[in-house]
Amino acid sequence: MQTISPHKICILVSGGTVLMTPSGSLHAILKEDDIPGWLAAMPEVGLLAKELDVILLHKGGDADVSPKLWQEAARFIYHNQHTYAGFVLLSGRDNIAYWGESLTLMLENPTKPILITGSQFPDYVMRYPKSIADIAEASEDIGIRANLINAIHVVRSSINGVYIMFGDRLILGTNIELARQVLAIPFRYPKAHVVGSIEFSIKLTPEYEKKRKELGSEMRLY
Repeated sequence: MQTISPHKICILVSGGTVLMTPSGSLHAILKEDDIPGWLAAMPEVGLLAKELDVILLHKGGDADVSPKLWQEAARFIYHNQHTYAGFVLLSGRDNIAYWGESLTLMLENPTKPILITGSQFPDYVMRYPKSIADIAEASEDIGIRANLINAIHVVRSSINGVYIMFGDRLILGTNIELARQVLAIPFRYPKAHVVGSIEFSIKLTPEYEKKRKELGSEMRLY
């Protein structure tokens, strides 16, 4: 396993930030002013990533995410690849598969880790908090906290590429479909696309370790 990088991590926000604390309070990033309180509700993140930039990429709803936004994110990552150790893009559940496909297509041979994850709590629960109980009953762990912490672990381990990080699974960003049920991992994907898991450490499959060694060292933007 590669050594942990101490460098700055960038979190790009395009939805999927709803967090429920143990006391039941809700936090999300809907505007820039929400970022400090959201981070303060997850002190573990500050311990893992002492240098962290959180950038609100998209202020609209999930239905407003478009190819133009995918292009903006890809250009930002490409032009800032030497500024950050890696990138975590947060998205609403319904758009995660689209982000995975688009960034994989537009960024060939990434030289930094690019992790896509998010909360399964939709943004509307911030306006109608009573609706969160029915969603939470479907799964015990569907908020952002564990997914974000695991994504940061992957970035710090310098596992370059475009991935979806959900639950304990590290999944290649292509050929993923959303399963409509609220599950701990709400996607369908080829078994071979699971390239690692987060246990007490990050464990990559032997096949993927071999493939990573064959990749070049220069990222290209399409």
